[in-house]
Formats: sequence, C-alpha cells, structure tokens
Amino acid sequence: MTDVKPKPRRFDFYPDDFIAGVGELTLAERGLLWTHASLQYSRGGDAVAPEHLRRQCPDDARVYNRSLARLLTLSKLQLTDDGKLTQKRCVTEAENARKRLITSAENGR
Repeated sequence: MTDVKPKPRRFDFYPDDFIAGVGELTLAERGLLWTHASLQYSRGGDAVAPEHLRRQCPDDARVYNRSLARLLTLSKLQLTDDGKLTQKRCVTEAENARKRLITSAENGR
C-alpha cells in the first residue's frame, strides 16, 4: 500500500461562516480570497504559490497587490515558511474531506 494522500473533489462550505468572515472586505478582496480558496482546495489543501494566484486574477496589478496585502494584514491569508499562501480553514476542511474519503474506502472493503 502507498502513502499517497487521496485528493478530495468536494469540500464542505458554510455560507454563514463565509459571510461573517468577509463583511469588512471589498469585492476585490472577497474575489481574491475566494479564488485562493478554490486553488488551495484544488490542490488538496496544499498552499498556493503567489505567482500562481496572480495568474488566476487578471485584475489590475495595483488592485491585486493592495488586496493581497490587506488579506495578509487581516490574517485572512497567511504566508508559509517557503513563501506560499495558505488559509487555515482550507487546510482544516481539506483534512476533514480526506478523512471522509479514507473512512468511505475502508467501509467499502
């Protein structure tokens, strides 16, 4: 058996938590945060390189840079030791989804 982590394709989303967490953000900041979350989920919860996020956000560079700086200041996004961007909630939800996949696979045997 290998140590390959299963990659979840579905994650739980809590609209009330999202709305409560983005109330102080501009539309550009919300869009950047949501794009980042989608990328991180797509990567199975792994952090996202800033240049990858930038390529997915074709907005004006000044708007992008200002929005990213504010999200980091507000701790909506965090920088990892290797300079990638992560969200604690994405990591948690990806791990929960991965556990569900493992449990389902074990129950199916």
